[in-house]
Amino acid sequence: MNNMSIKRSHIKIGVLVTFVLAIAGFGGLAAYTITRLQTVDLKTHIQICQKTKNGAWEVIDEVGPAHLSFEASLIELANGKKVSSQFVWQTKTKKGRSYSARLLEPAHIDFKPMTRQFSADLIFEVTLDNKKARVQGKLTTESHAGPRGVIKGRRADGVFGQNRTSLTLVSANEFNPGDESEPLMLVCRDEYTFTPNVERNEQPR
Repeated sequence: MNNMSIKRSHIKIGVLVTFVLAIAGFGGLAAYTITRLQTVDLKTHIQICQKTKNGAWEVIDEVGPAHLSFEASLIELANGKKVSSQFVWQTKTKKGRSYSARLLEPAHIDFKPMTRQFSADLIFEVTLDNKKARVQGKLTTESHAGPRGVIKGRRADGVFGQNRTSLTLVSANEFNPGDESEPLMLVCRDEYTFTPNVERNEQPR
């Protein structure tokens, strides 16, 4: 898992977004759909970017790619049985620097079922090599301007809880610890897949 060290009592950043997305998508779903067991797969990757002397941005370090997989129903996610909002993600970057993040405030969510467009505003405290900063995360399934060009998300396909559904959330967020160093940019990409577990949910009559 690429040197990942995630506290066992918590689940990493990307799964929190899975949680709120599940809540937002409940409108109009049948009861059997939200109780149906799902396999949730997540791949997350963060590029740490720094501005050079000529004004261009370069990737100076990375977190991940990291993978996480677990089973839960949508109703379990909504009830918080698989997710803790008081989480801390602790890990090492590819260059061995300490990295951690924790959620400071509840997320603000916008999910449009008709277009399957999703966005979320989250506020984290991020620590990189003992330097802390309040980071405003703006995640989206749409194209978004990043420090090194456009980063592309992907809207949800499929129907949540009924068939295989996947989406990709992207964001570019400033990390500014307030010292004399130049702010960094954290370019994040979270890829989610929800797969109904047919074998364990649909037993012979």
